[in-house]
Amino acid sequence: MDDVVKVNAFFMENDLEGVYNVATGKTVTINDLVNRILFMTDSQSEVEHLPERPGDIRHLQASTDKLHGAGIRCDANFAASLGATINFYK
Repeated sequence: MDDVVKVNAFFMENDLEGVYNVATGKTVTINDLVNRILFMTDSQSEVEHLPERPGDIRHLQASTDKLHGAGIRCDANFAASLGATINFYK
């Protein structure tokens, strides 16, 4: 969330137009996300892996080239941001 605010403020102060991906450019797997949520919430939930479905996306990573070209980088810490989100919902 901090990066989203930072990017919005940057674009309000600069004369730039267009669509930009607000992302760090780093990948996070669904398994990693699930495991971190389970750990951070002390959940005992069981994870069920289902077969891949037609059309499922195996790998996705936002391109940050355009954002970097505008002179801004997102650097949020994934674990800290996830922890803040979990705490908000608690």
